[in-house]
Amino acid sequence: MFDLVIAADVFIYLGALDTTVAWVFAALQENGIFAFTVESTQDHDAFALRPTRRYAHSRHYVENVLFHSGFAILTLTETVLRKDRGEDVLGYLVIAQNPEAIRDHTDGIDTFTPTIRPTRRSI
Repeated sequence: MFDLVIAADVFIYLGALDTTVAWVFAALQENGIFAFTVESTQDHDAFALRPTRRYAHSRHYVENVLFHSGFAILTLTETVLRKDRGEDVLGYLVIAQNPEAIRDHTDGIDTFTPTIRPTRRSI
């Protein structure tokens, strides 16, 4: 089990993210953090392959994939990811958490209280 998974400039090579995000959720320890970037599209489609041969994902799609995988979104911010041929490439910086251990089922409704706890791991 991992406490942190980072995928920066990786998901531009994947269209559908649901299976990959579900795998990450399963690989994270309780309260684990998942940080990643995707190129953004303003289209309401889930994702689109651009002429650059990179995928762009809609905010709505990213939010839905994270929600259905069980993640709590800590941050989902549009930002400049990099420059390509002198032009800004916009995308989303996403930080999500596996809140499995901190769900409150007492009232029948899942509520999430995101927490980040430093952990020490030997490599």
